[in-house]
Amino acid sequence: MGDKRDDKVPSWAEIRAMFAETGKQLKDVAKRQKQTDVLLKDVAERQKQTDELLKDVAERQKQTDELLKDLAERQKQTDEQMKQTDEQMKRTDEQLKRTDELLGGLGNNAGFHAEQFFQDALTQTLTFGGEKYDQLYLNLGPRNKKNCVEFDIVLANGKSVAIIETKNRIHPEDVEKLVAKKTTQFREFFPYYKNHKLYLGIAGFSFSKAIPEKAQKYGVGIIRQVGESIEMGTGHLKAY
Repeated sequence: MGDKRDDKVPSWAEIRAMFAETGKQLKDVAKRQKQTDVLLKDVAERQKQTDELLKDVAERQKQTDELLKDLAERQKQTDEQMKQTDEQMKRTDEQLKRTDELLGGLGNNAGFHAEQFFQDALTQTLTFGGEKYDQLYLNLGPRNKKNCVEFDIVLANGKSVAIIETKNRIHPEDVEKLVAKKTTQFREFFPYYKNHKLYLGIAGFSFSKAIPEKAQKYGVGIIRQVGESIEMGTGHLKAY
């Protein structure tokens, strides 16, 4: 006897239902495939943009590297120039120092010459502002005092003292310093002369244009060189 088949043969309705379900599934697969294709296309587009971005970044990095290289080269040149400038400034400072020493020496020599000339002239006359003096003191300064003033020429008698400041060239500030500082310092350091009248004078080989007016304002006498002798302008003297 042959095998007896228990399988039930599907009906046409069931078969149609199966085909309908399969069609539905295939339609769903097609839809999902379409979505997948869109997604893959978007991914591809994004990958393309990423590749372009990376390419741009690489190009910018290359430019940055070239810029850094150029900056390093410029910094190297700047450092070299600064080194050369420092060396030049050092040489210039040394030259200026030598020049200052030279000019200082010349100025000191000129100042000493002026001081010596007027000291010699006043030693012979012992006269200032029409008044005769008994004593002449050179480079007078207080004893046992540190950083104190020195008075170039001091003329003295029983009632008056004349302080003469000597320089190669006289400037307005020399007159102001003589009046504002040295009168007070003289009274302080030499109280012996506290009751004496104090007269002031400036002596020099040359004078700033403002000196005559400045000297007259403060009542300071002017002593000039005239050949081998001196000339005094003391008509406006003031007693301090």
